[in-house]
Amino acid sequence: MRPVITGAISLAIPLVALSDTGRHIVLMRDFPTLGDAIDHVTSDDHVMGDDWSVQIAHEAFGVLKSAFPNISHHRIRILHNPNYFAFTADGHHIFLTRTLLEICASIEMAAFVIAHEIAHHELGHVPAESEGVRGRLKLAMLSLRHRVWPFARARMEIEADQFAIDMCIRAGLSVGECLRIFQILEKRTLDKGGIESAFGSYEFYDTEMSSFERRWKIGLYLLRHANYPIRIRRILAERHARINSTNHDVFLN
Repeated sequence: MRPVITGAISLAIPLVALSDTGRHIVLMRDFPTLGDAIDHVTSDDHVMGDDWSVQIAHEAFGVLKSAFPNISHHRIRILHNPNYFAFTADGHHIFLTRTLLEICASIEMAAFVIAHEIAHHELGHVPAESEGVRGRLKLAMLSLRHRVWPFARARMEIEADQFAIDMCIRAGLSVGECLRIFQILEKRTLDKGGIESAFGSYEFYDTEMSSFERRWKIGLYLLRHANYPIRIRRILAERHARINSTNHDVFLN
């Protein structure tokens, strides 16, 4: 389930979420933050109790908290969903699907996924809160920026990857094992026929292309996909962690 904001930007902005049980509509004015609203509309999909996915997330989060006690205020919610994805929202909410944790074959990979979402909060990619008119406007401006300038959102994902790597290293985790999640996601994406999502297009790897042409063509790619392909994120993550070298020069400015 991916909640979607619709309607006018105001205290009465409706939050719409589609799930297997139907469409849920609530008014954001009834909740202090967008994160709280999302938590409410996804309540039917919450994984509760001593489920293995909750235990893995708890253990991975615990490893990170041992190195960063100040992240304890983040709230992690596991959702039943056939797709593997994670997202974050104001109010220090972090949402992971149970399916995503299924493909995280180790605590290190789960910790990296959680650290990536925490990074969006710590780096200011997510408003601290969306309460009141001012908070709603901040949320709207951030959403508009993502749509108008695709490089901004894509760059945030790279920044969050790098921040998460630094967190995992400081927490004493094997960064190589943490980043193995990219290999798994790449393979899963290819198995579903997502060649462009996995590898992107040749513009990402063509060092002979002019800067202007690359900027234009990569921008068109990001308008379609809203993010860099998994292979590029893996290359940049490994470069940041200094565990691999590559000849690919990726345009990020």
